[in-house]
Amino acid sequence: MPIGLEQDIGSRTDIVYNSLNTSDYPGENKFGTKLYKKHGIKFVSSSYPFNNNIFKQDILNYIRKYNFEIPFKTFDDQKFNNFEKYLGTRPYTGTCAIFDLLSYPIKYLYISGLDFYHSKYYKEYREMTKGQQKYSRDSQIHHAKPQLNYLKNISLFDNRIILDSFLDTLLYSNYYNFYKDLKKLEDNIFNYGDTMINKLFSIKKFNCSFTKSASLSFSDNKIELNIPTIIFTNNYYFNNKDNEYLLFITDNKDEMNILNNNMDKKRFIGNFYYVEHRSKVLPSIFFERNYLNVIKNILKHVNIVNCNTYLLLILSIMLYFPKNHYFSYKEVMEQLGLNIEEKKLVLFLHKKNKLKLIS
Repeated sequence: MPIGLEQDIGSRTDIVYNSLNTSDYPGENKFGTKLYKKHGIKFVSSSYPFNNNIFKQDILNYIRKYNFEIPFKTFDDQKFNNFEKYLGTRPYTGTCAIFDLLSYPIKYLYISGLDFYHSKYYKEYREMTKGQQKYSRDSQIHHAKPQLNYLKNISLFDNRIILDSFLDTLLYSNYYNFYKDLKKLEDNIFNYGDTMINKLFSIKKFNCSFTKSASLSFSDNKIELNIPTIIFTNNYYFNNKDNEYLLFITDNKDEMNILNNNMDKKRFIGNFYYVEHRSKVLPSIFFERNYLNVIKNILKHVNIVNCNTYLLLILSIMLYFPKNHYFSYKEVMEQLGLNIEEKKLVLFLHKKNKLKLIS
């Protein structure tokens, strides 16, 4: 192990995943059990399956030479075939290792030093020209892009995964750019047809949320529950608690007034709608037209077209109340009809502590 690089590559290795291929880079992958034992390695895993003509001879050569001096296994044949078919390309050794490790009940997986040929290796490991890097990213055998997409997806949906800073930037660059562009809109989100709602929102001294459910119940004690909460909802029967005030989602103010008249106490302090009403009666609060146009355009940069209107409202509340917003994780992820790209954006914002999703 190179001296002085412990901070980057670690100082301990228990398991080695190895392609066992010694022909593509002669002399660079001949790591025998003598070296493994010297460094305390307890297990060796082939990144590829045995019953495959491409890999079988390399695996047999390793077994014959080292005769299981260190415990050894190969990649499950069927799992590999399914994984390769899913990716549409042969996975790299590192991608196979990630897939395999996540099939076990590990607590977390910190991924570091994996670059999908987007940077140069340490010279102690391998020197590559820019041409070799480019070829390795998109060769006749391996294609990096589908593997990057795979890692991007699972890193968002699987909370066990932690990425190093290089991978985080490589995988999430479009999300970071989206959030940077979104922040530029934070002062021009809402417009008002009700002066009292306008004054209330200009103060920003309250929590804010949205739900389709009949109530909200959060156990997270980080929420500042001693201040009022304004909740956007389209549920007629929302059971609001003390200090909770409702904005009913409708483009018809008369509907809100009828609801209030049929209740023991006024619960709906106003109505919200996404755009201005066609008539002269404006919603109490609605989106700025220019804001709508711009946010829909920047959402295209994260593969979201025809954005789910609930997601649009959630993003807007998050932006307007960066510290005092919260939403139900289960509701947002399971009950609002978000597509896969919309869920990925939500999970990214949640992981980066921009969007508060709580149970």
